[in-house]
Amino acid sequence: MRWHHALLLCLWLVATPLSAQTVTVRSGEHGSFTRLTIPLPDGVTWSLEQSGRLARLRLDGGDVTFGLDRIFDRIGRNRLTEIRVDGSDGRLELRLACRCVVNGRLADGSLLVLDIRPGEPPDRPDPLRLPLSFDMAGLAGLHDPDAPNPGDDGSPGPASPIASRSAPAISAQDRLLSQIRRAVRQDLLNAMPNPPDRSAVSSRPELAGDGDHLAVITAIDRDMQGASLRGPGSSAADICLPEDSLAIETWGGDAPFEQQVGPLRARLFREFDRADPETARTLARLYLHFGFGAEAATVLELLPDARDRDKALVSLAHLLDRRPEPPGLSLRDQAACRTVAAMWAVLAGGDSPPAELDQDAVLRGFARLPKHLRPEIGPRLAEALVRAGRTEAASTVLRAVRRTVPGSPPPVAMAEAELAAAIGNPDMRRDKLVRVLDAQSDPQEAPRALLALVETAWTERSGLAAETVALAAAFAAELRHTELGAELRQAHLLALALSGEFDPAFEALAADDRLDPEDVRVTRNRLVTLTAESADDITFLTHVLADLTPRPGALDPQTIDRIGARLLKIGFADEAFAILDTPFEVTASDTRRLLRAEAAISSGRPNRALLDLLDHPDDTATALRARALMAIGNLEEAGAQARAAGLVDLAAQAAWQDDRWTAMPPNAPESYRTATELARALDRPPPPGPYARLSDARALLEDSNGARERIDALLSVIE
Repeated sequence: MRWHHALLLCLWLVATPLSAQTVTVRSGEHGSFTRLTIPLPDGVTWSLEQSGRLARLRLDGGDVTFGLDRIFDRIGRNRLTEIRVDGSDGRLELRLACRCVVNGRLADGSLLVLDIRPGEPPDRPDPLRLPLSFDMAGLAGLHDPDAPNPGDDGSPGPASPIASRSAPAISAQDRLLSQIRRAVRQDLLNAMPNPPDRSAVSSRPELAGDGDHLAVITAIDRDMQGASLRGPGSSAADICLPEDSLAIETWGGDAPFEQQVGPLRARLFREFDRADPETARTLARLYLHFGFGAEAATVLELLPDARDRDKALVSLAHLLDRRPEPPGLSLRDQAACRTVAAMWAVLAGGDSPPAELDQDAVLRGFARLPKHLRPEIGPRLAEALVRAGRTEAASTVLRAVRRTVPGSPPPVAMAEAELAAAIGNPDMRRDKLVRVLDAQSDPQEAPRALLALVETAWTERSGLAAETVALAAAFAAELRHTELGAELRQAHLLALALSGEFDPAFEALAADDRLDPEDVRVTRNRLVTLTAESADDITFLTHVLADLTPRPGALDPQTIDRIGARLLKIGFADEAFAILDTPFEVTASDTRRLLRAEAAISSGRPNRALLDLLDHPDDTATALRARALMAIGNLEEAGAQARAAGLVDLAAQAAWQDDRWTAMPPNAPESYRTATELARALDRPPPPGPYARLSDARALLEDSNGARERIDALLSVIE
């Protein structure tokens, strides 16, 4: 019988579900993007899809639940407006408040990083268009998606020009054509009705004949000669540049700059004022060696074919000048290379770092830079590595920069601030940002530091010093015509509200006619949110009525929830219900339903509250449900609901109002227990009459006096 028991034990172990593992989703603001991180257990895979403003994350390979309790403690709702788990399939849904793109990648092998950045959200992907050319006879039915594959019905397919080939070749051709037809039906490929002219091939005598002596290769085969420089698992489509094409440390000598650049400039132009190509390239490389990106780009513009022949030099010139790369070759594609190209790829990524990169190659590339370039490139590289989730590499780069320059110049301090935010040290981040602002010696970093400081104060709901608010106003006015102008004006408005200056903030927002409508909407929601959270009652009511009445759809659902909660807190239940009941969104969130139920109860609509509380299992909903049942007179059910949820105070209140002393919880508050004892004493029936003896009458009189005392005590307890 032992094998029976063993078999039953095995079946029980197989049938018993494992307990779900909870992974905590952490969040953080990083200036131009919002980041979520999710630690993945071993063996769990992930997939991410996005359609419009809805992104869905799916985890496979384990029973995993998401911990979402504190998502919005450290981030606002200007990019991510809601995050929840889809009850049907367990996917994590991210609803976006902006036209943003959600990118996912793995960091350190097991940390899933989701970055939400401004961009055009994808809809249905376009079909892949490849310049494939086949004999149209072999692709019969290709343009008719509903046509069957040739030969599927047992009939021979159309004649093919290579029908005379061997059986394996014909079989390979049939399999290829079948896969191409399937890809066309799935909109993955588009057929070309007019294939390219191939007469040029037949006109080549050396290509005539049966072709058995030829080796056929593709463009990918040709370019794979550089693939050996890439790390394992990298895409073969991204080919690494040769080492010498980016060897910037070898493009200059030890002599002073003017001694090296003078001779080259002297022989740059030849007769007829034409630039000598080789001299121009040498001069451009020398400028790049010394960090002069704009000058190098100017020299390269003298060469008509520079964008085709010298793409790497043009890209380096733009990167050193802090400009985006021109169309064409992107150094960003070199991230997985095991060469110095990996470092330039990280810099080229900008706010969207590459998902895969060779970290060791990046650090080696930085170490090979000339010493005078490291203080310029190091902080930018460190910030890019932080955005890519490589905090250890960023720290290594910053340590190397500190060995080159003393102290912490503003660019280094800004990079240290981003690193502090990534490792969860907000105090250090704030100190670094304040240091950059106090120095004000870097016209590029000071405005960035101000934007980051105001964003940090918004996330943490902390105040700002009057000097910071004044500096925000100065930057907003001084840089109003630059790329940062709109962001600085929004930061100034937010700084005013964070410091309690709500009236000037709303007045400045109404007077600003240069902000984009989307920026106006985001800023208004932030100002109203701060007003609902921290303004006095008069200011709150003034701006809520002014902003909500004329433009009810201009506020986000979360902002309206905060308005409703504040109105309930100060006793405006009817107004709160009217705002929360307005159909601003198709599906109400759990927070909205709870707030609306509370407003309905407080405004005398208990039945409506019960509708909003359907299928709500948590304690807050149970307490509201019990209050609604008490309001409609169903005290017994209200007490049962409260006792089941462990809400002792509410259960005691229901039992007291229903005169059900036996339903009073034994751990009820002392006031309810005392009132119950007094009420029970008053419920004792009087002694039976008639009262023939004087002693009976005296006892009755004493009983009456005692009853009056108990009534007085009961009334004092109730009060």
